[in-house]
Amino acid sequence: TNFQQFQCLDIKIGEILVVEKIPKEKGFYILQLNIGYKKIEAVCQLNKNQDLKKIVGKKVCVLVNIKPRKIKGHISEGLILLVRNKIGEIIFIEPDSQDVEVGLKIH
Repeated sequence: TNFQQFQCLDIKIGEILVVEKIPKEKGFYILQLNIGYKKIEAVCQLNKNQDLKKIVGKKVCVLVNIKPRKIKGHISEGLILLVRNKIGEIIFIEPDSQDVEVGLKIH
């Protein structure tokens, strides 16, 4: 991968507005996100013991220039960047500062 290919990725700062469990789909949720110039939905897998109230309002990194696709019966319009820690828990990649504005592009 060269630098020009990386520049094609449109990763924005998004804010989680709403989290809804997908019925009958273990660990999968629909997240409504504000990405600055519009609101989108993304399907995301979360930890089984995740406190959903604590992630509303959280700022996350979202890949927004991907083709929407159907996941678990729902259209996902973006890809939230996540990692798994050493014990397998899913962790959001969060901007260090919550003062970062929604919609800013990550370079």
